[in-house]
Amino acid sequence: MLKRFVLTKPITINGPNLFGRHTRLTFTPTATGWWLDVGGESLVPISRALLRFCTPRHLAIEHNGMRLCIFEHIGFLRVVGLDGVIVKCSSPWPPYDGRAKQLWEAIAPY
Repeated sequence: MLKRFVLTKPITINGPNLFGRHTRLTFTPTATGWWLDVGGESLVPISRALLRFCTPRHLAIEHNGMRLCIFEHIGFLRVVGLDGVIVKCSSPWPPYDGRAKQLWEAIAPY
């Protein structure tokens, strides 16, 4: 079993998305679980039930018309043990350079 790790502060990753547009992805610490910030004070637990195909090659999470694409790029952090986060993105397409290492390097110090 992997060791659980948690963030000590909110982390924001800024950068271009798959289409070169600026976007922002934020991970905010919380007590436990993975949550999607869908605006306002609404949080939705991220689960397998939210998964959809964004494109034939990319997964998304969707809730009430809100979509976060390329979730496999983000969700790997859950697989390696990150727990207790609220995920929020400024667009349906998060910062993406083709590798998950970008996210790992941003959150590892915290």
